[in-house]
Amino acid sequence: MSQSSDGKKKAHGEDSSQSSDGKKKAHGEEPCKGFFFILGENFAMSHRFIFLSEEFYRDYPQEQYVELEVKRDRPYIHLCVMINGIWFAVPLRSHISHRYALWTDRVNRCGADLTKAVVISKAEYIDTLRKPHIRQAEYKELLGKEHLLAKKMEDYVSKYKRARQRGNPRDALLCRYSTLQYFEEFIM
Repeated sequence: MSQSSDGKKKAHGEDSSQSSDGKKKAHGEEPCKGFFFILGENFAMSHRFIFLSEEFYRDYPQEQYVELEVKRDRPYIHLCVMINGIWFAVPLRSHISHRYALWTDRVNRCGADLTKAVVISKAEYIDTLRKPHIRQAEYKELLGKEHLLAKKMEDYVSKYKRARQRGNPRDALLCRYSTLQYFEEFIM
C-alpha cells in the first residue's frame, strides 16, 4: 500500500478513481477486456482461463499477503468474473475444506475457491504469455456455469462485507482466511 497526495491508502499499482457510489474503481476500468462477455447488468465471465502475472506476485508478495495462493512450479488457474464493476480472479484448487466454492469434483474437493479470489486492478496482473490448460472433466463441469459462479462470488463478497462490518467473533475465521481482506478498498 502507498499513500496518495490526499493521504488515502492506494493499492499497489493503482491509479483509481471513485465511482458515484464512493467505491474505488480499478485502473483502466476493464483490465480483462477481450476475455469476457456480459451476463446481465452486474455479471460477466471469461471465455478462457488465466494465470496471474509475475507483476501481480511482485506487488502482492506472499510474505505480506499470506492467504494468497502461490505455486511457482504449478501456478493456479483462475476464472475471471466481474461483480458490480470489479474484476475478480477466482482460483481453481483441490482439497477445498469449506463451502465457499463452485465444485467441479465434490468427492475430491476440487473447484473454484471463492475464499482465495483476488481483485484484478490492472491488466498487467494477467499473464498473457502462458495458456492454462485444465482437465477435461473439470472444464465440462464449469461449462455453462458462468452465471452461477458470478452469483456465488457476489454472495460471498456480500457475506464477507457483512462479517467485517459486524465484527462478531464467529465471523473471524471467514475474514481471517479470505483474500478479500487485501482488497477491501475495492469492495467495502
